Amino acid sequence: MNTRHTKSLLIASWLLITLLCGSAFSSLWALESDRYQPISIQADEAQLSESQGLATYTGNVELQQGSLKIQCDQLIVSSDETGVNQIEAIGKPAHFEQKTATTDPKLEANAHRITYLTSKDKVLLKTNARVQQGDNLFEGDLITYDLNTQQLSAFKPDEKKGDKKKDSDDRVRMILQPSTLPAETP
Repeated sequence: MNTRHTKSLLIASWLLITLLCGSAFSSLWALESDRYQPISIQADEAQLSESQGLATYTGNVELQQGSLKIQCDQLIVSSDETGVNQIEAIGKPAHFEQKTATTDPKLEANAHRITYLTSKDKVLLKTNARVQQGDNLFEGDLITYDLNTQQLSAFKPDEKKGDKKKDSDDRVRMILQPSTLPAETP
C-alpha cells in the first residue's frame, strides 16, 4: 500500500471515529460540547486496510472525546464506497460512558459487542447488555436503540437459536426511578 493510500485510510479512519462519536452517540446520549472536542485513540495495535475498507484497533483500546469514553479489546470500523457502514466495539465487556447533560449522572453501557449500523441508524448492544444512568437500569442479552424513532428494545436469549440460558430467570430487566418523590403529609 503506498503512502497516499495509507494517508487516505488514516483520514477515513479518523472520520469514521468522528462519525461514531459525533453523530451516533451524540444523537443518542451525548453532551453537545463533546462533538467539538479532540478525539484521542490509544491501542496496542492499529491495522488499516483500504482495499477491505477496514480500520481495526486492537488491544486495550481507549477512545476519548470530551466526556465520551469507550474502552474495548477491539474497535472495528467498516466502510465501502458510500462511506462508513458499521462501527463495532468488542470486549468482555466493551464499555461506553458519556455525560448526557452537565447536571445528569453519566450514562454507562456495557456489552460484549456494541455495534453502530450507520445506514440503519441503530445501535446494538449484544451479550450481557446493560445501560445505566444513575439508578435507572436496563438489562438484556440484546438491547437495540433506533436513533430515528428513539425506540429502545431489549431481548432475552433465544433458546430456539441456541442461545444458552444462564439461569432460570434470564429475563429483560428495567429499573426506573420516579422523577419526583411525593410530598410527605404531616
